[in-house]
Amino acid sequence: MKWILLFVMPLSLFMNPKVDKNKCTCNGFPLYGRVQVVEYAPDIEVKVVEFDPDLEVNVVEFGADECGLWKFVDIDPDIRIRFVDNGADLSIRFEEYSHGLR
Repeated sequence: MKWILLFVMPLSLFMNPKVDKNKCTCNGFPLYGRVQVVEYAPDIEVKVVEFDPDLEVNVVEFGADECGLWKFVDIDPDIRIRFVDNGADLSIRFEEYSHGLR
């Protein structure tokens, strides 16, 4: 039994507990749809990375209805984000052709 815990425990360090892959949410907020960038009171804080993101994001103008498809808006967002360098809830990488949780 101990060997199972020794194997599973380190793996859990790499998973983001704030992200629900089944529902495509972070802190209960959708990771798709209309996204507004704010300076104050974000729903989630996001760090843009080059390697090993939690989410690959494809910016679209229409049909932001799948995990990782974002349409940036100024009003009436589904989610408000703030870009940060440290202490992010979620890491993302912008992609042109792919999208979704990794």
